[in-house]
Amino acid sequence: MSQPLADAALDQLFRTARTYNGYLDKPVTEAQLHAIWDLMKMGPTSANQMPARLVWCVTPEAKEKLAALAGGANPDKIRKAPATVIIGMDLDFHEQLPWLFPHTDAKSWFDGNEPLRQISAMRNSTLQGGYFILAARAGAGYRADVGLRQRRRRRRVLRRYAAREIQLHLHAGLWRSRHDLRAQPAPGFRDVQHDRLTGA
Repeated sequence: MSQPLADAALDQLFRTARTYNGYLDKPVTEAQLHAIWDLMKMGPTSANQMPARLVWCVTPEAKEKLAALAGGANPDKIRKAPATVIIGMDLDFHEQLPWLFPHTDAKSWFDGNEPLRQISAMRNSTLQGGYFILAARAGAGYRADVGLRQRRRRRRVLRRYAAREIQLHLHAGLWRSRHDLRAQPAPGFRDVQHDRLTGA
């Protein structure tokens, strides 16, 4: 039986957590980015859909490209944050369901039904964005700042990637059966060594 979290943990996750506008001049390592993903992927989604797709911006060039598409105060935050992640959604997430949710033919629920895929992907990838924030706070001790993206910019940023729509971006600073995800890469994490928005 699960035990309630200690107050210190609840404080870190919710009560004293804040959205910060500045960051320490300290890099975020690739291992730390993977650690965030390894936590967030365990958060439940409908039928293990896991439609979120993460694109990491960790180089000055990648952050500059993203900053050029952002509005308000976000461009400066993107440039200064040690890492920014774009969380998108894959409308073809159902192709992964035979191994993510093998208990029934869940893929057939979505075949030929793009409106259902659209709303399911939106709801569950947004939910995964929330898991990302909690994973960053809990596992890495980071503070996450959220910037919502405008629809007209979405396809331009991610046109080279499987994710077709961007739900939000976050700045981080200092299946076969579900339990198998602890050792499996899962479909959503894109290697930071290859996803720096080069040519996007």
